[in-house]
Amino acid sequence: MEETKTLIYDGSFNGFLTAVFVGFEEKRKTLNINKRTSYNNNLFTKTKIIFTDMNKAERVWKTIQNKNSTALKNIYFSFLSEKKNIENVLYLYIKSLFNPYQAAQIGFSITEQINIEDVSLTVAKEKIYLEKTIKFKESNDGVFYTNIAPDFDVIPLLSKHFRIRVNKKPWLIYDVNRNYGIYYDTRSIEMIVLDTNQIFKASQSKLTNNSAKIKILNKHFNKNNIITLVINKLQQNNFPFNNSKLNLNRIAN
Repeated sequence: MEETKTLIYDGSFNGFLTAVFVGFEEKRKTLNINKRTSYNNNLFTKTKIIFTDMNKAERVWKTIQNKNSTALKNIYFSFLSEKKNIENVLYLYIKSLFNPYQAAQIGFSITEQINIEDVSLTVAKEKIYLEKTIKFKESNDGVFYTNIAPDFDVIPLLSKHFRIRVNKKPWLIYDVNRNYGIYYDTRSIEMIVLDTNQIFKASQSKLTNNSAKIKILNKHFNKNNIITLVINKLQQNNFPFNNSKLNLNRIAN
């Protein structure tokens, strides 16, 4: 019986695709794929650190796309659900696209496939809901901004819609749950991570729920120059939003 191997990746979708590439390369029937931040080290488990490789990720992406473009959307949206062990289920789902018989042998059934499709649909519904309901405020320096607390990691899915809807003004959409956002300067999209812990601490307010966090960040953005905040962060992090590398925006709708 094959020993299940654990692959540790950086939490990004490209990192996950790299792990999938490694799993197929090693002809692994099953895999434990864990984010680096959530993995608890086990001395008796065979582990391997996976470094994101864009070439490998792109090969997996294009192979799935050529096989089944609908499945590609299900995989990406389900990944963004952040459900427990979703990476392991998606690995089997991807295997089922190319070898249904082997996937069935290791326990991946039609029911699991339907579950993936349902999860993808649930994420898509939240994306559509936010596209319809997000209302921007305007900062003193003319940046439209909104702070949200979605159930799923839908920020990457909102980029295309709002670049079309609000294309002549800079805007910032920030996820207070996951502490990152996307900033549009009317030309390109950048991913932004702010020092929210310092912001919340300085407010001296009780963070009883996400609504409290949103109120604090709204006040912070209203008092401060958002463009300066963003430029400072980009200079510190040199941190471009690169999901477009694999045309993720194209399957966001």
